[in-house]
Amino acid sequence: LNFCIAKQNNDLPGGKLVAWPGGISSNSCVANCSGKTCGDDGCGGSCGTCLGGQQCLANACVSATPNPIHYGSLANGTGGAVLPSPFSFQIVGNYAYIVNQGGNSLEIVNISNPASPTHVGSLVNGSGGASIGQPFSIFVSGNYAYIVNFSLSSLEIVNISNPANPTHAGNIAHGSGGAILTNPSGVFVSGNYAYVTSYGGHALEIINISNPAAPTHVSSLVNGSGGAVLSTPSAIQVVGNYAYITYMHGLEVINVSNPAAPTHVANLSNGTNGALMVSPFSVHVLDNYAYITAFGGSFEIVDISNPANPTHVGAIAHGAGGANLASARYAAFSGNYAFVADSNSGNAVEVIDVSNPANPTH
Repeated sequence: LNFCIAKQNNDLPGGKLVAWPGGISSNSCVANCSGKTCGDDGCGGSCGTCLGGQQCLANACVSATPNPIHYGSLANGTGGAVLPSPFSFQIVGNYAYIVNQGGNSLEIVNISNPASPTHVGSLVNGSGGASIGQPFSIFVSGNYAYIVNFSLSSLEIVNISNPANPTHAGNIAHGSGGAILTNPSGVFVSGNYAYVTSYGGHALEIINISNPAAPTHVSSLVNGSGGAVLSTPSAIQVVGNYAYITYMHGLEVINVSNPAAPTHVANLSNGTNGALMVSPFSVHVLDNYAYITAFGGSFEIVDISNPANPTHVGAIAHGAGGANLASARYAAFSGNYAFVADSNSGNAVEVIDVSNPANPTH
């Protein structure tokens, strides 16, 4: 399989799609707006804004009308790249961090030139103590990559301060100190904590990562506890005091203001007021909305302005207006558009106009 990068044919040279999420360390951060006309300066600030009718894409102002075309790719084995069956990735700065289920590995790719991505470094299972087995999700924050391993039921922490030489830093397995990590599927890092969804354990697991070499169990919340609906949870994003988690057929909201005692807040299930969430795969929280891709063939938008009452706003199903969402997986956002990766029967990038959340369109 190839790891591909797309650009828009009306883009300026060097543009690339930037995928959620982008964990960037605030430690010793130096703002960088060199060659940028808009977007993030790398430290949470802005390099500028775009005029009407334009959007910011890869730190350049371009036409707001999307028309994605192939721009560059890197195949398994090219230049030493380890990319057999890539499953999940995160882009931070000039690097793409990709976990591969086929090779039980982490691959780091330099994407500073999107037309010619290059292999930088990799770490395979067993190297230097690394424990990577059927990696399902990755989150990059500061100098570390956090990888959840479905088959090994563990969280692996990798030091990526030198992208050319990623090294094993620490690991925590299911049962360690009470950790519930059976078949983990999603991970999100905020502050000193890693929030992990345990697909097989039907739970949210919270881990203290203040010492990456020795991560420790803090607490967990299991399906049914206090009303929590966490049957086969998949993806997670933490915003402020709340964790938004997709489960078998819905979205669960959990209060994590006290990591030692997470509590159920609310949930929205498939079918409620028209919600389309059959086998949700990923969740992306932007402003007052949660955008959910569903492997069952849909893209759902939920209003979370009141976390205690998440409500269905709009959705688009596979085939609607020509939408290719048969097996919707990941999404990236730019301006008024969502770019959704559709795998298996679709094998496509679907572009959705989300300018009107109540009526997303192909």
